[in-house]
Amino acid sequence: MSGCVNLLAPVLGCADLAAFEPRTSSAYEDYPANGELQGLEYRSYLRGPLVPIVQEAAERVRVIADNWSSGHGAPIGLGDMSECDGSIPGTSVGAPAHPAGTHTGGLDIDIAYFQTGTANNRLRPVCVSALDGVDQGHCTGPPSLLDVPRTALFIDALAESGAVRVIGVDGLIGPLLEAGLQELCDAGITECAAVPLAYETSDTGLGWFTNHHHHLHVSFHDRDT
Repeated sequence: MSGCVNLLAPVLGCADLAAFEPRTSSAYEDYPANGELQGLEYRSYLRGPLVPIVQEAAERVRVIADNWSSGHGAPIGLGDMSECDGSIPGTSVGAPAHPAGTHTGGLDIDIAYFQTGTANNRLRPVCVSALDGVDQGHCTGPPSLLDVPRTALFIDALAESGAVRVIGVDGLIGPLLEAGLQELCDAGITECAAVPLAYETSDTGLGWFTNHHHHLHVSFHDRDT
C-alpha cells in the first residue's frame, strides 16, 4: 500500500498499516463515526496482522454466545484506530482526538462494550456518568447496560492472541469483567488466559479513570504479530 486518501486531506504516504476490511460482518461493524463518512472511514487503520485478531475475537463471541441471554448479541462496534499514515485520528483535519502517544502507528483501537437493553453494540456510555447534572466522564453508577459475559469472552479472545499489551476499561466495569472472566474460566468456556486488564477506581493519573465508560481501549505490542 503506497498511499491513502484521508477525509478532507491530500494523498499521504502510509505507514505499514491496513484498512480495517471488510468493514462489517455478522460479528462486528466498523461504522462511520467521529466525522467519518460511509466509505471514507479514515480513522480505521491498524497494523496488518492485528486486523484478523480483532475480527476473530468478535467471531468467537458470535459463535460461542449465540444463545446467551445476557444481551442482544448484535455485532460489536469498532471505533477509532489510527489514520493510514499512523497519526492520531483527526490529525489530517486539524483535530487530533486522543492524547499524544496513543492511537499512533496502528497499535490502538477503541471498541464498544457488548450491551443489553440497547439497539446495537455501538460506542455509548453503559452507565450513568453524571453527578448533580454534570458529566464526570466515567461511571458514577452501575454499568446497567453492560453485557458482562460477552464482553469478558471478547477480551479473553483478544488476550489469547498474545498480541495485546493492555485493555483499558472504566473503574466500575473492571471488577465486573474480572468476575466475568473467572466465571468463563470456571465453566470451561475459555482457556483461562491472563487478560492484561487496566482500570482505575480513582484518578491516579494512569489515564484510565475517564473516557472509558463508552468503550474499552485495546493497545497492542509494538512488534510483529
